[in-house]
Amino acid sequence: MATAMALACVGASAQQKIAKSPAGGADRHQQSDNAKAASIRPDVKMWRMTDDYTLADTATVDTITMGHQVSNIIWLRSIGNVTLGNDGSPSTPSIFEDRMRVYRYGNIFSNAISAYIEYPENHDYYNTKTPYTNLTYQMGYPKRRSDEYVQALFTQNVNRRLNVGFRYRLRTSIGRYEAQRADHISFRLFGSYDGDNYGMTFSGLYSTSKIYENGGVVDDDYVLNPDEYEYSKSEDIPIRMMNARNNNSSYQLHFAHSYNLGHLTTTLADSSQAELPLTTVFHSLHIDYDHREHRITDLPTLLADTSSFIYDREKIKDLNQTADSVKYLLVSNMFQIKFNEEANSILHFGARAFVGNDIRRYTYPADIRQKYDANGNPYMTYGSTAKTRVESYLGGELFKNIGRNLRWKAGGRLYLQGKRTGDVELNGKVDTEFRILGRTAGFYAHGRFELRSPELFENDYYSNHFEWHNDFGRVKSLSAKGGIRIVENKIELSAYLNTLNSYIYFGPDGMPTQENGVVQIMAFNAFKHFEGAGFNSYNKLTWQKSSNEEAIPLPQLTVYSSNFYEHLFFGVLTLQIGADIRYETAYYAPQYIPAIMQFATQSRKERRKVGDHPYIDPFLNFQLKRARIYVKYEHINNGWPTHNSFHTIHYPANPGTLKFGVSWNFYD
Repeated sequence: MATAMALACVGASAQQKIAKSPAGGADRHQQSDNAKAASIRPDVKMWRMTDDYTLADTATVDTITMGHQVSNIIWLRSIGNVTLGNDGSPSTPSIFEDRMRVYRYGNIFSNAISAYIEYPENHDYYNTKTPYTNLTYQMGYPKRRSDEYVQALFTQNVNRRLNVGFRYRLRTSIGRYEAQRADHISFRLFGSYDGDNYGMTFSGLYSTSKIYENGGVVDDDYVLNPDEYEYSKSEDIPIRMMNARNNNSSYQLHFAHSYNLGHLTTTLADSSQAELPLTTVFHSLHIDYDHREHRITDLPTLLADTSSFIYDREKIKDLNQTADSVKYLLVSNMFQIKFNEEANSILHFGARAFVGNDIRRYTYPADIRQKYDANGNPYMTYGSTAKTRVESYLGGELFKNIGRNLRWKAGGRLYLQGKRTGDVELNGKVDTEFRILGRTAGFYAHGRFELRSPELFENDYYSNHFEWHNDFGRVKSLSAKGGIRIVENKIELSAYLNTLNSYIYFGPDGMPTQENGVVQIMAFNAFKHFEGAGFNSYNKLTWQKSSNEEAIPLPQLTVYSSNFYEHLFFGVLTLQIGADIRYETAYYAPQYIPAIMQFATQSRKERRKVGDHPYIDPFLNFQLKRARIYVKYEHINNGWPTHNSFHTIHYPANPGTLKFGVSWNFYD
């Protein structure tokens, strides 16, 4: 991106090299293939837009061997998760800090599958000297219960300023239990332009998910005590629903652009001269249209089974079928002006101010009534409710992003119009780096205060199985995190505290509930990478405590440890052999409600702890030049030392599964 986007990571120097390359000139056809390969080295820069799409944050192109065997994205965004077991199924982090980080305001029905939807803050943009392609394929066995993942990514620079590309992803998993299949498909078209004064990024995304909801196994004891039953295979174990599913589709368009006003000449760290903008103006547009449908086609059959039906029969409006449709539309505009810190030679910090507007439209069922046709046969009609919220806000931020020893930012946002009038967001961050005893160390601290109105669907919802009409007050949240890291020792320690007032959660009846008092979450995190003589031990640990386990149940201890031996053969082949271990202490994990795709606290009627069971995944990783390959056996210890292999009640983790994957990068 351009200097307009503060893209120091891929700025003018890299693009000038492209322009001067002989392969880009008029005489390129006179060169041999070997000469062209020598003249242009494969070089791919990647970044993501942060700070409300005003700062390009360098990201790493995924080419490293370590961690390649972690194939399910939910384990990349958090080391602990409440999940239904099958890859691609709904989930939520069991570590509260991670749960708050991935939470999105607006449409509560997409949060459980947000790991499989690409949002603007996760969009990657590229600048390449040569075309860049990545092909990835992953497969899990046995074949009849397989899971597969396919990715095709291609991007290239049309010229030194303009980059375009696309990414296709397919994730499908049949599941080891009946009626558990999950399919996710997404296609993203993207591009960026880096002009002298004008810069731009755009993304168009389509994604769809089809998740079959089996309601879990009829009785957890079938898994906890398998020797007492005659189920030889996991797919033979009875489940609660056969023909229920959640279909979700998302259409997104994101466009952000900027223009520089004024310039100054400054000296860079390498003593070269550069023209930098004094001020930059920004505009971003984001459109998001989501459609979700919860469908049950054999509802009379489920109602006839009095032993395992999971919903309250007395609250069901249509006894023949369920076809709950919810639509959500967001149109968001933000205008900003940024005074770049390079121009502030006295105080050495920058500032930005912004104003924005969000238009949200919610459409959901209403007034499901029974009517009769001309022959006297009953049928159900579905009404529809549509509500529109228009919200406007303004805010600003002071920041210092340049510098090695000290970086900081402080800002806020105030809503001035609409249903969120009076909502406030304040945040601050300090990051330091210094040398001590020959080591590079750093302290960091983050703080955030938020006063937010409930989402519409937290206050009002109507469907075939659930209905609520609330008048919840604002939720208050004050969080702080501080830590220390020592780079050479590969160690990091941190502490996290969040104080919540009037917290909204889903109770054991599947209905939103607002806690009257204060809930506090305290957590300590530790990371350490041990290495020596080819042996590596990569470890993450989180200890957390909730002051109200009824509202926010959490595992007290969560551990992820990857241990492997690494060796380089013949100077080109990297081999890693080892095992991943995951563990959480036992706790009353949230239960899953398929009709609303929410995780809710357990009811006292069937209250049961899950956890206290390790998951061991031995693996082999290979990297040969541009190709990475892994082979692993997930949950090889199924049934040992316990059979309590659940991340939430009624949904056992998959039994032992053989998986392999290959990822290949091409630079031509």
